[in-house]
Amino acid sequence: MARPWRHPKTGKLYFRKAIPEHLRKAAGMREFKRSLNTSDAREGRKRHAAIAGEYDALIERLEAPPLPTVEAEQVQTIAVTPGDLHALAGDLWRWLLERYAASPAPPETFSKTAPNGPWGATNEPWSGQRYQLQQARRARVPAADQGIVAKFVGEFLAERRIGLGAGDRRAFCEAARDAIDGALGDLQRRFRGDLTDSPMLARYPEGRPNAPQARPSVKITGLIDAWTKGRENVRQRTRDEWERRLRQFSEFLGHDDALAVTGKDLRRWRDHLRTKNYKAKTINESCIAPLKAIFAAAEAEDVLKVNPFASLKIALKEDKTKEKPRRPYTEAEAVKLLKAARKRRDALRWLTWLLAYTGARICQRRGNSDPPLAVVAGVKLTHPGA
Repeated sequence: MARPWRHPKTGKLYFRKAIPEHLRKAAGMREFKRSLNTSDAREGRKRHAAIAGEYDALIERLEAPPLPTVEAEQVQTIAVTPGDLHALAGDLWRWLLERYAASPAPPETFSKTAPNGPWGATNEPWSGQRYQLQQARRARVPAADQGIVAKFVGEFLAERRIGLGAGDRRAFCEAARDAIDGALGDLQRRFRGDLTDSPMLARYPEGRPNAPQARPSVKITGLIDAWTKGRENVRQRTRDEWERRLRQFSEFLGHDDALAVTGKDLRRWRDHLRTKNYKAKTINESCIAPLKAIFAAAEAEDVLKVNPFASLKIALKEDKTKEKPRRPYTEAEAVKLLKAARKRRDALRWLTWLLAYTGARICQRRGNSDPPLAVVAGVKLTHPGA
């Protein structure tokens, strides 16, 4: 039996064990080494046994066959709650029992290395797997890093066509570890001939809430096809522009799931665009209007059951009171401009007078009896029309 290794200089104890040669490339190391953080031999032996479970879990994970894969389009990533994870763990427990119902004791499930214990006897199936589960839990190895848990969870989710985010998947592995251990314990009981009800039924009753199921995927960026379908001779320029708005909206939300969009999302996007100094006209006509039209078309084409923007009125109103009205120049101001023009010797001398007599709008005299004035001269005036 392996024993703690004592460092010759520091006296600290370590767990050291070589990685099998054929697994070293995948493991990225030749030796598995962990400090036991003690120099006491008795305490070191206890900690050494716990770290051994971590080593076994690593080897099991490296030797596990590759998980089944499915096309990305067939898997729907879903958000889950703690209650959903519990329900999924219950479904995993039932799935394992059904999977091995015809052959509850496959030959590869017998172990010659696991000692007798609460995980089963050496000559019983699944005892080695249950022993590894117990050792890894004692060593506080994350369930997602344990080979048998990752294997069963991966196969279960792939078969159900369910995708979980990285954080949700790790949380599900933690919930699934007890379900897997319970299922393997039930399979051991069947091997002994005990067909009574499983104690796991109290934890995962038949009348449990339904576990989340993968739902059809409807992408925000894909709704442009539904809008195009109901129109004839759609301009490519318009399609490209509206498709770009869909991508911007999807990037803002952080997902591409049209079924998860709510009216609140469009309001948040409107407020976000305002922080980017978009004008009201641009927000209304180039951002909000395309999205409302596309989602309405998706509902009409039965791509979406409900249009989240159906009765939403969030057009941004322009505040025209902020603009100061222009007023014409006074007689004194016009004279000032024209006198300044007389002092010039370049084209502005004649351009100023030409504009004044032809009625340009840059500067004008009051009243309708005199000809309008409009000049561009190097004179600073203080009124808003300058």
